[in-house]
Amino acid sequence: IFINNIKNEKKDFIIICGDYFDHKLFLNDEFTSYAYTMMVDLINACDKSTKIRIVYGTESHECNQYDFIDKLSEISKMDIKVIKYASDEELLPNLHILYLPEEHILDKNEYYKEYFKEDKKYDYVFGHGVIREAMKEAATQIENKSSNRKSVPVFSTAELRRICKGQVYFGHYHINTDLDDIYYVGSFTRWQFGEEGRKGFYKVIYDTENNEYHNEFIENTMCDIYKTISFGYQNKVFDSMNNMEKELDKIDKLIKGKLFDHVRFEFNIPESQENPESIMNYINERYKFNDNVKTEIVHGYIENKKKKQKEEIQKKNDKYSFIFDKNMSLEDKTSYFINIEYNRDISSDKISMYLYKPLNEILSE
Repeated sequence: IFINNIKNEKKDFIIICGDYFDHKLFLNDEFTSYAYTMMVDLINACDKSTKIRIVYGTESHECNQYDFIDKLSEISKMDIKVIKYASDEELLPNLHILYLPEEHILDKNEYYKEYFKEDKKYDYVFGHGVIREAMKEAATQIENKSSNRKSVPVFSTAELRRICKGQVYFGHYHINTDLDDIYYVGSFTRWQFGEEGRKGFYKVIYDTENNEYHNEFIENTMCDIYKTISFGYQNKVFDSMNNMEKELDKIDKLIKGKLFDHVRFEFNIPESQENPESIMNYINERYKFNDNVKTEIVHGYIENKKKKQKEEIQKKNDKYSFIFDKNMSLEDKTSYFINIEYNRDISSDKISMYLYKPLNEILSE
């Protein structure tokens, strides 16, 4: 889909917003072949004048694996660059770009002051990392860390809009997100639950005559389809096993018919349900050999059971917490343990004798 779109219509530039790789690859890894082939196909699909930029993504994914790009650029005689550090460029005549790869820095304001000092300087910003309004939890965790250590920056939509008169495109967040001219492209394909939204890439159009910025989202229609189906505690499936079987039979037909590739069931079994274990066993047995079906039993009975287990564990932790008291001697701990566990009083002095005296002396006494 991506390569054919490039072949069918000349592109002035192509930007990959980071995380081209997912993890460190080895030469005999099949994904190494995929990564190389994808890049070669991309280059071959392009016109020689097309400029290709790869914004460096998360280090744990990228692992500095772009050395082969230099060789491909040399062979193809095309303008291909990997952007590892914040920088700007006049990519095309009067088209000013800012690149913001993911970097670990100490002082965000100091590091980016050269690029953020002028309002509406850039036509486009292409980056990789955390934008607060889309990734709130990640942003909070980063900002709560010690300021004495290097960390990845958190950008706000306000500061990005201030420096960019056009549009902003970021990689990192897997979910395609539109924040009013600030976009997370999202991952190109779908391989987990929670990412049921559209997948694909943006075709970006800059109208030079009217100074207007447009885009079109090209959807990857070949993605696997992930579907989450929830059964609330008032659902009729819990009225009888017959209801449960009929409902699951309907869904299984949809799975077999390839309407869904991967299904996750969420069952909220009511607390009042008689013999809830039989329902859980039935569900687990039904799908235990189907790798494309996941089951989660939540709330109701199972949650109460988990809560009771946690309470029991906490009680035991409280009961035996003295064992980890560094200020308490081993003989005192042993004496206390025997008292609460076996209801027998043995003094610490006597325990000390058993612990430290030779056996022959103890026997003689």
